[in-house]
Amino acid sequence: MRTAKKILTYFTPFEIALWTCSVALISVAFAIFDGEDGLTLAASLMPDRNNTNQVQRRRFPPEPRHSPC
Repeated sequence: MRTAKKILTYFTPFEIALWTCSVALISVAFAIFDGEDGLTLAASLMPDRNNTNQVQRRRFPPEPRHSPC
């Protein structure tokens, strides 16, 4: 229960709604167009662990640029 509460307070309501709509649209498209291979649906719903750009930008903000003198 703590984990669910922590997740709900971490994300903004807009982010939660965006995620919910994305999952719904992916599921509907799967049902309409394919609907046979469940692994395709599972792969579409899993997060991309290789995309760490956002995490890196949060941890290491870009250094300020110095104008040439």
